Amino acid sequence: AGVPEDEILAFCKKEKPSLVVMGTKSRFHKNDNLIGSVTAEVLESCTVPVLALPLGIESNPENIQRVAFLTNFDQKDLIAIDQSITFLNKENLEMVFIHVTERKESWDEVMLAGIKEYFARHYPNLKTEYAFLQKDESLEKIKPFLEESRIDLVAMNTKKRSLFARFFNPGFATKLLFNVDTPMLVIHS
Repeated sequence: AGVPEDEILAFCKKEKPSLVVMGTKSRFHKNDNLIGSVTAEVLESCTVPVLALPLGIESNPENIQRVAFLTNFDQKDLIAIDQSITFLNKENLEMVFIHVTERKESWDEVMLAGIKEYFARHYPNLKTEYAFLQKDESLEKIKPFLEESRIDLVAMNTKKRSLFARFFNPGFATKLLFNVDTPMLVIHS
């Protein structure tokens, strides 16, 4: 019986589960700091995928159809996207790829074309959409974007970061966790 996040991480290291499912704060439970901070620490540190489900929000994994995947267009994202698709195992899955950038560059268009070709070849039945969000306004814009796009789950790839880095600069997964009421699937590369 120790610190909850340490116990969860130790369990994951020893037992190597396929997925960790955790509750997190929603707009209905903002006063319960323990739930959000434990989930945030596990999201940032765990080596297995973590599914964070907001308390008080109707979220049934069976009803997941539209998934937003936050991507940097790198190779590890493709692996995480493949893992997400395999994990969700749905015939009618729709994915919206969101790239957060400082400014839209021609290189982003080249990478996007490559991703479109990859998914057309590997997942011909997968419906895909693509969106760009400005980095400086991404947190303010992502919540309305998720609502307008009827997103059921946000998925992302994240790298394990040191305690020092997490303390002084929380990762985007943690920032997102505290700002949206959409279930999240975080895959670690």
